[in-house]
Amino acid sequence: MNELASELAEEQATSTATADKIEQEMKEKQQLETQLSSFKTRCQNLETEKQQLELDLAYSISDVNGDGTPDEFNEESVYKYDQLNLLQLVGAVRLKSYLMLIIIYLDKDGSDVKEN
Repeated sequence: MNELASELAEEQATSTATADKIEQEMKEKQQLETQLSSFKTRCQNLETEKQQLELDLAYSISDVNGDGTPDEFNEESVYKYDQLNLLQLVGAVRLKSYLMLIIIYLDKDGSDVKEN
């Protein structure tokens, strides 16, 4: 009887430790999901801001050129526009890389929780 009681106590201790670990991992996963959601919202906001900046740039270039149409660029304005696009592309790639790392981590974290 004592042996069964000690085995039961050991199983309960293991069960409690596992439950605590799962609870901690679930809290961490929730925090990471919140961060991911925040990053996605920020990415959408940056995309909207980028589009607005591109439109503002096109109108500013048209004002400088004096033609009043944002669709026509001279070689210098196209070069500056291409530089801006390259900088935006680099920023977007970095942001997407960070998001992918977070998604991979969340997937890995989620599979760890399921295994336990």
